[in-house]
Amino acid sequence: MEENGFTLFKYSTRKSRNRRKQRNDTPKVSVETVVAYVEDKIDTLKHSDFYVQLKEIIGTSQLPEFEDIICYGVGSFEQSRTSQFQLGLVLLLRELLQFKGKLHSYDPVLTEIDHRVLQHYDIELIKTNEQAKRSVSRPTLFYMPHCGKTLYNNLLASNWSRKAITNVYLIGNRLEMYHENEPTLKLRREAPHIVEALDLIKCSPFPEEFDTNTIFNDICIHQFLAEKVNAAKDSVFEVEVTSEPENDPELI
Repeated sequence: MEENGFTLFKYSTRKSRNRRKQRNDTPKVSVETVVAYVEDKIDTLKHSDFYVQLKEIIGTSQLPEFEDIICYGVGSFEQSRTSQFQLGLVLLLRELLQFKGKLHSYDPVLTEIDHRVLQHYDIELIKTNEQAKRSVSRPTLFYMPHCGKTLYNNLLASNWSRKAITNVYLIGNRLEMYHENEPTLKLRREAPHIVEALDLIKCSPFPEEFDTNTIFNDICIHQFLAEKVNAAKDSVFEVEVTSEPENDPELI
């Protein structure tokens, strides 16, 4: 046992050479390779019935001109086919919405290759883990496919006022799904802002079918309707901010 706590093993020279050769023979994924994967997913999306239907949904959603698009929890494009599709879709949305601002992205699993892929697509890496606690003062699109409910609740809690919440546009899990699948008392305790938001939002579901239907299933475009927000009782916006437990597995 060495002083640093690591056990020192000795291998024969032949074994060491063989191991080095095996490591050197392992193909390395390049930025260009991952970009090619993403471009392939973009092409697949463009020629799918799913995207044709999604364009119609977005066209009728009366979305504003966004200040920013914030991507949380999309995963590693180097390692995940699903993440490549999800990145591909937000790039198509940038084009579809004629978005002139900046895309920002964060996920703790991003590799150095992923960082360079973001750079290739002119997406700014968020430097710290915000845990979705970003407050906004202008219309902002949050792209959060299949994140945990704690993150959605954090986002809502960070903008929970009549003035701020109408600037939040969320592409993420259909929030009503949590109300359908969890006991109300449990949901109100763990994610009270989701409970209060349900009466204030318009949900435009993504098309039902794509690929194996696990990449964009149960995803919705959520918009807070000004008339509902303005008509809501003051008590709706007096809900206490919950403190999420440390090491919450739902936090990115």
